[in-house]
Amino acid sequence: MRPNYFFLICLFVLMNGCGLNVSSGLSKKRSAPVQVEPVFFEGVRYEVLHWGRSRGLNQNGGYVVAVDEKGAVVRRKLIKVYDVVYSGDMEQDKLDVFITQLLLDKEARALIVDNEKGEKYIIDLKSKKVSHYGDFFDE
Repeated sequence: MRPNYFFLICLFVLMNGCGLNVSSGLSKKRSAPVQVEPVFFEGVRYEVLHWGRSRGLNQNGGYVVAVDEKGAVVRRKLIKVYDVVYSGDMEQDKLDVFITQLLLDKEARALIVDNEKGEKYIIDLKSKKVSHYGDFFDE
């Protein structure tokens, strides 16, 4: 009995169109987040914290840590830039949203934060208040 190649091709196309990985039978994990260079301003280092859940936080991505090394004691401040929303019907690692870039705006005394979704936020470095990028300049 010869296989029905038309049927097999249609099945393959249908399965790939539904997002099923028929080549390995396993779903692919997301790639690792990009390494983001820290930013330095007035003796404080600002760096991205990608893996918050492994440190007891409620999400991966969306965090910046301010590390003040000027005094005898190193002080750290965790800044949550945005919320990552997890829904029950998708793998959580595919819902993580990581920061992709930190830029310093010295004139505004602010840190500009971009993420994988193309969203842009700004952190006021004095108050540590976070705003959407456009909202910061409207205030």
